[in-house]
Amino acid sequence: MEYEKNFLNDFKEVGADWSIKRMIYSVLPLLVILTLLELVTGFVLEDLKKKFVANPALLVLVPPLKDLAGNFGSVISSRISTRLHLGASSAKTFYDEKFLEDFGGVLLLSLVLSVSLSGFTYLFSVIVGYKTPFITILKISAATTVILVVFVSLLSVFIVNISYLKNINPDDIAIPIITNFADIFSVIIFAGLVILII
Repeated sequence: MEYEKNFLNDFKEVGADWSIKRMIYSVLPLLVILTLLELVTGFVLEDLKKKFVANPALLVLVPPLKDLAGNFGSVISSRISTRLHLGASSAKTFYDEKFLEDFGGVLLLSLVLSVSLSGFTYLFSVIVGYKTPFITILKISAATTVILVVFVSLLSVFIVNISYLKNINPDDIAIPIITNFADIFSVIIFAGLVILII
């Protein structure tokens, strides 16, 4: 009953205007800026061309790592947003116990997926005749994934709570911001680790 009451009150204050004009107004400027920032990732990858030619298996890691980071950020931001709308969490308490549970689950899942991704990447490198050591692939994959999960988790809770406190529907802006930032920083972090490890 308390959840229903809180949800109805929140609906009146946050996100009650479901018009297309309002959604475009709140999202479009962010998407334009973030799209321009994504161009930076292309330049970063261009600088690593020689390393990629010597270790083509690394190219296999880039798309899934970018997708994983965005997906984890979307999951966490959706869960936080849902709890706020239902009144199960407070926007003024940024890092509560429920967030820590979500973070722990996503971190554990990311480690499992990074090991699986490393295995498939190593198999690919053997098939094409470039034997990049498995431990090298695993180090890059696991370190990138863990750093990205921490980054997108903190960014998710910050964006969702701030937008909620400003009476902007978090569902309109959180996922576009988080997925774009995840794309940008996944390449930057990946590139930094490639330079350090290889």
